[in-house]
Amino acid sequence: MTGKAESQEYSLDEQVQYLNARLEELAVAGEWNEVAHVMDKRNSLLQSIDGPAREAALVAARRVTIRVQKLAESARQEVGEKLSQLQRGKRATDSYLAHA
Repeated sequence: MTGKAESQEYSLDEQVQYLNARLEELAVAGEWNEVAHVMDKRNSLLQSIDGPAREAALVAARRVTIRVQKLAESARQEVGEKLSQLQRGKRATDSYLAHA
């Protein structure tokens, strides 16, 4: 769903649903720069939805955003743990070299 197809073949609601699914795929894959880009696009489309579909679209978007946020927090924690391991290793190496 890109370009011309987005604007002519799919409703705003369908586009938002697609982008919600895409956000989750990208977050699971750890593609955080792309997550930010798609989230901006999705949020922009949400502004254009009105009427009865708006509330449902906002609720769905919020659920996806919460799941993406949890994945981001988990990824951040993993990176933090790896950084801690690297720092401990560096301190051990520095200590070894200082006493060798």
